[in-house]
Amino acid sequence: MRRGESSARGTGFGTWVAGAVTSQTSPLGAWDCFGVAVVAAPLCFSSVPAGPRQPGLSRPASPMGSLTLQSLREVMKSLLDSPGFDRVLDKMKLLSATPGKVVCEMKVEEQHTNRAGTLHGGLTATLVDVVSTTALLYTERGAPGVSVDMNITYMSAAKIGEEVLITAQVLKQGRSIAFASVDLTNKATGKLIAQGRHTKYLGT
Repeated sequence: MRRGESSARGTGFGTWVAGAVTSQTSPLGAWDCFGVAVVAAPLCFSSVPAGPRQPGLSRPASPMGSLTLQSLREVMKSLLDSPGFDRVLDKMKLLSATPGKVVCEMKVEEQHTNRAGTLHGGLTATLVDVVSTTALLYTERGAPGVSVDMNITYMSAAKIGEEVLITAQVLKQGRSIAFASVDLTNKATGKLIAQGRHTKYLGT
C-alpha cells in the first residue's frame, strides 16, 4: 500500500471524522468551519486562550472563527451519536480544551465493562483513539489523521460507578506525523488507570 492510500483506507475515529463531518450540516456555525478545517483549512478558534506555546504545536496568532468549547462539545456529541462503534462513548463528556489538549470524563457503566465488572480494555483503547484525535482536531492545523500505531499500558481497574478522566495531549505535530499521549485516571483518587500513546499520519 502506498502512503497516499492510507488516508482513504484507514480505520478509526479520525478516518470517520474526515469522511463524515464535511458531509453534514448543523445549526452551529462552528460545525461548517470544523468540517472544512478537517480537510483543507486550519481549525477555527475564538475562545482559545493564547497561553504559553507548547512544544511541537503552532499557536494561533489571532482568532480564526467561531469554534468555542461549547460548540466543540456539540460537534463531539454529534460525532459520537453515529450508528457506528463509537456510540459506546455516548456518555463521555468534554470538560475542557486548549490547543492540543483535551480533557473528557466518563462514568463507568455496565455496558463499558468486561466479565470482571471493570472497564474493558477495548473500550480504553477506543477512549485513547477518540480523545487523542479530538486533541489533534483542536489545534491550528485541525487534521484528524489516520492511526499508524497505538499502544496502551494498563495499570489499575476502574469499576462500575467510578468516574474516569481522560486527558489527551498532542506531544508533537510534524509535517506528516503527529504524536499524542492519553492518561486515564480515577477522578476521585487521581490513580492512573491506563496510559496510551497514539501516532497518526496527517498527510502531506
